[in-house]
Amino acid sequence: MEFFTIHTYDREPEALSIDDAAQIHDQMIFEMGEDLVAKEYYRLLLEASIEYIDIRTKWAIQTKEENHAMNDTRTKKHNAVIYGLDELANYLCSMGYRCAWRDRIGYEKDGKYFRKRCGDFGCYLAFLASLSTR
Repeated sequence: MEFFTIHTYDREPEALSIDDAAQIHDQMIFEMGEDLVAKEYYRLLLEASIEYIDIRTKWAIQTKEENHAMNDTRTKKHNAVIYGLDELANYLCSMGYRCAWRDRIGYEKDGKYFRKRCGDFGCYLAFLASLSTR
């Protein structure tokens, strides 16, 4: 098993630093405020993120065969995170917010590494959720 650290990750193309993820999350939370509809979109995004991180973390310890068998499911979970980000951003933009946080994450159309950043941000959200239950 190869050890992977945050420093390894930071060297990846378009890696989303913890500081950047925190700033993006702060912007997102600020724009949501007390809006109940936005909070529901956020809950759905968080649910998708938790499901995605579950399958993504298993990827690190499973065999290639096991990963291959789960690949379609992982892709669907990843797509759900991207959809959740887009839905929340679309709603907040319709309410007059800039939603610059969504631009900072990036869009799949901008290249494969931005698709990865969306998934990485979903993992950041799931990580925060796990800490919040302490």
